[in-house]
Amino acid sequence: MQLSRKQYQIKKEYKILKYLDSYEIAPKAIFLDLKTFYYPLMIEEFIEGKSIKSLSRINLSKVGSIIAKLNKVQLRKDHPFKAVKPCYARDLKWYYDIFNKIKNDKSIEEWRNKTDTAFRELRKIVKENQKLLNKVKPAVIRRDANPTNFILTKNSIKLIDWEVVRVDDPTVTLASFINEVELYDYFERRLTSKQKEFLIDEYLKNNKVSRFKVLLENRLLLERIWGLVWALERIYLFRNKRLPKNLLKKSKLRWYKMTSSPT
Repeated sequence: MQLSRKQYQIKKEYKILKYLDSYEIAPKAIFLDLKTFYYPLMIEEFIEGKSIKSLSRINLSKVGSIIAKLNKVQLRKDHPFKAVKPCYARDLKWYYDIFNKIKNDKSIEEWRNKTDTAFRELRKIVKENQKLLNKVKPAVIRRDANPTNFILTKNSIKLIDWEVVRVDDPTVTLASFINEVELYDYFERRLTSKQKEFLIDEYLKNNKVSRFKVLLENRLLLERIWGLVWALERIYLFRNKRLPKNLLKKSKLRWYKMTSSPT
């Protein structure tokens, strides 16, 4: 159940890692075999280290700097990334299309009105801010920037799990990280305003983007509605027994149980 929902994902990921080899932000791709075995096989470098366990200034500094480094990856003509023109309305429509398919199901009826209202408000906001986004140069970004994908080594920090990557709005990766921290409650607390400001400033020390803070706030609104839609889709699949078997383990079922009304 790949996040990209694309065929031949492993081949694409191999090309991406090869392209990023000189930037020292990802594991090195070592070997790819698409024919010998029942499943395609890719071997990549093992990154020895630990995922981020705290939101300390040192860790936030490393996160900000590596995301800036990712956004500064040079785009040669042979780059393997899907490139799109950054567009708020397109992203919002994609999220709403997913929600629209499940919105009338009883399993998420408590959330229907609040989510619909959020979409209506967001449509107005993104329409007003698209002109600002049009002035920004697209960059290499990746979704799924949750803390477990940032590995602290002895001398640096590396990003693993390169399944969802493209050329798009440069604020996406940082917004994804902030949203992931809040969505999964990985650290059992949200980023404080000071921590968030420090993270952003650390990014901007390493990569200058005009009006970045304003653009990031716009993107965070989209990330949060996406987080909500993602969760509602999982609740819908769980209640209707349509989750893949690998997600139906006892340890994971609690993720999909609704324990309270929407707030």
